[in-house]
Amino acid sequence: MRLRDHIPIEVLIDYVDNQLDTEAVARVRDHIASGCKLCAEELANWVRIMSRLKSEQTYPTPQPVLHRAFALFDTMERKPSFLEKVMASLVFDSRQQLLTAGARDLQQASFKLLFEAQDTRIDLLCERESDHWALAGQVLAPHASELGWKIGLTGEETQRQISADAFGEFQILGLKAGSYDLTLQDGSREIVLPTLVL
Repeated sequence: MRLRDHIPIEVLIDYVDNQLDTEAVARVRDHIASGCKLCAEELANWVRIMSRLKSEQTYPTPQPVLHRAFALFDTMERKPSFLEKVMASLVFDSRQQLLTAGARDLQQASFKLLFEAQDTRIDLLCERESDHWALAGQVLAPHASELGWKIGLTGEETQRQISADAFGEFQILGLKAGSYDLTLQDGSREIVLPTLVL
């Protein structure tokens, strides 16, 4: 280290934590003694931070608290670290139902879709509101998602990320007519719906 160089932060941390060899310690001391205010201030900051961290460690965690924390982790189901991608299939489309002549006009204003992906069902209501569309949906799964459902919608001019509520319900408003890709994530998997055309 040349005297005009500044001491890297990781070296200062090791210096404060007594992790440097004697030669490196001497170089740090010489540099600080040369009058570098920036490094001296940085060193003083790390001395304060490290002493605070060490003082926090003087209070051990009570054993009952540790046992309870470990027990919680032991009961949790191990999840894969990557998202399993699952393709949903359309099982119901209200537009495919035979309607009376008077109800056909209503069909253009709204329609209902039902998708299935493994043990999960996704119920969607697509409603026209003037020049835009609104989506109201619900994810129905046998087990509640620990992290909650994250909904992603992507279109030509739109990209939205929202969260479903505790009942798996969600709503997306103000969508222009067009094609949209809809995905649902629950922490362990990503459910991909067929392209939605509004």
